[in-house]
Amino acid sequence: MVEAVNGSSLDIPYGVSDWDMSGFQSALSTTVKPHRVKDAIFSMEGKLLEMKELNYSEDNDGKPHGALAIIQATRFWVRADALNGTKDEVDLSKLRPLVQLGGISYARVRETFELPRPGLQAELDDESRGLRPFLDAKVEPQTGSDSSGLPHEETVELAKAVA
Repeated sequence: MVEAVNGSSLDIPYGVSDWDMSGFQSALSTTVKPHRVKDAIFSMEGKLLEMKELNYSEDNDGKPHGALAIIQATRFWVRADALNGTKDEVDLSKLRPLVQLGGISYARVRETFELPRPGLQAELDDESRGLRPFLDAKVEPQTGSDSSGLPHEETVELAKAVA
């Protein structure tokens, strides 16, 4: 299937069907107008929220080299034979997901893991972490730096109050 997906990236003339070129069969979607790939183990329907063209190369002749699409999923499709024994998760060995890393590079995802996010109070209570001095320090933005990513003063004060 990956070869057909890659083949669908051909710069074909307007009016020529991607479906015909790829060999995929289409299936109707339920929440969006475009069809989905019928034989896919997993597929999503979604609504485009934002599209950003990426023009970061110096040799691009003014043309974007890629795009970032932010999509809100509206429906998921999973083939029954791709589910685990308890039918509550997709079996990665059957799904065999791919990731496009950029350009012509791909990777296969073979395992996942969960990493719980820490809570501020628990981290502060663990004195071996030594985080308290960081909350007590006054952070000044550097001249000419974009400080929009720094926490607001109210957030810092709230964190100090929790400490």
